[in-house]
Amino acid sequence: MLRSLLLFCCFTVASTFIPILASTIQPILASTVQPILASTIQLSAAQSPTWDDLKSSLPKTTPSTPELILYRDTNGWCPFCERVWISLEQKGIPYSTELINLRDKPQWYKDMVPTTLVPAVKFKSDDKVVWESMEIIKELDLRYPSNKLISSGLTHESDMKIVDSVTSAAVKYSFSSRNSSLTSSDRQILENTFEDSLIALDVRLSPSGPFLGGSEPSAADFALIPMMERNRWQLPITFPNFPRLDSKEWSGIKRWFSAFDDLKSYQIPSGDELSWLTVSSVFLKMFSGNGTEVNPGVKAKIVMAERAAEEAVEVVRGKAGRGWKREKFFRLLGGGVSEKRIEAATKVISNHEAVVNDACSSTTTPKSQDTLERLSPNSKKSVDLALRSVTARLLGVPTKHPSYDDLDAAQRGMEFIARRVCAPRDMGAKAAEEFRRCLLKEAHEIERRKSRK
Repeated sequence: MLRSLLLFCCFTVASTFIPILASTIQPILASTVQPILASTIQLSAAQSPTWDDLKSSLPKTTPSTPELILYRDTNGWCPFCERVWISLEQKGIPYSTELINLRDKPQWYKDMVPTTLVPAVKFKSDDKVVWESMEIIKELDLRYPSNKLISSGLTHESDMKIVDSVTSAAVKYSFSSRNSSLTSSDRQILENTFEDSLIALDVRLSPSGPFLGGSEPSAADFALIPMMERNRWQLPITFPNFPRLDSKEWSGIKRWFSAFDDLKSYQIPSGDELSWLTVSSVFLKMFSGNGTEVNPGVKAKIVMAERAAEEAVEVVRGKAGRGWKREKFFRLLGGGVSEKRIEAATKVISNHEAVVNDACSSTTTPKSQDTLERLSPNSKKSVDLALRSVTARLLGVPTKHPSYDDLDAAQRGMEFIARRVCAPRDMGAKAAEEFRRCLLKEAHEIERRKSRK
């Protein structure tokens, strides 16, 4: 009797206050997350969404007409391209992107850009082509004077001296680990020079900050962040005894990184820890040994980088099971799907065939991450079905657990893709994080189903 009375009381309170709570929280959610998807898929419990179903569930948007073309590298590894990329996002200029294969540049690009280097920008209003990252940013300020990135006077020049000093010292120091001709004294000089440049930067940032330009980022900040972003994650591998760039050793730099992590214009062009750890081992293999046998010291760093990348995967795996009930509750209250999930889903939907082919291409030699085991082409059906389930999860589309022909292939495919996705090559850092989380969540659920068989 007492139990029944308690249940009745709980039901009464819930039925009274949940609608009130929903009506209170819903406007807040609407202002902080992407609105409810424009087209909701209606599926029975026995169906799995097709790629067309998933595409139709994306928000209906009216794309802006691009005012220029950004030419950048295919992998998203070029720091000079990233400078311009962030600037375009910060200024809100509509643009389209054309990717240039740096190992096989098309002749038309070499004819158009005298240096043959990236980045370059072509303005559609007058077909003017500008190259060199800082020259492009100057041109953007000239054509779009609101929200200027380059300040007048000597402040910009002074900040750029610090940027050039840090960037130059960072490049020399990071490459010193691969140069066997350097003496220990040579390496110490390079380390001291890099440390001195960081001290100067930290002192410059500390008084005002969080950016070099104060409360708002400037062209100097955008010129510096690409190199610092890479070293933030890669230096602990190549120089484990050097203080991390985002540690309390550098209070101003640490605050600067935190401000960039929260900067919306930085989300799409930026890489993340797992991506740069993976790229670190790729770079060590590509640029060490002068085409001959890689020396033992570099081999050890490659092993460290691959181990650190795998540890980063396990961190994501640990997060994969968290937050689902909370997200479902938010949607119940009228919240939508976050922008980072929509970005990830949009990229996957438009490239799903290439993603599946990459995972199931055991007959071809991979250009990178050759230690990852590809699946047989016979696994494509199960991998494609699992990837659709992951994309549905990203978009909050209700669907049952798919009926896989090959559970093992579906699980291995999701594990493989989670390690292959790279920011910003495939999508922005925040979107990549969500995509990996959903991939590993799906892999975990498949593993549980296998254990019950």
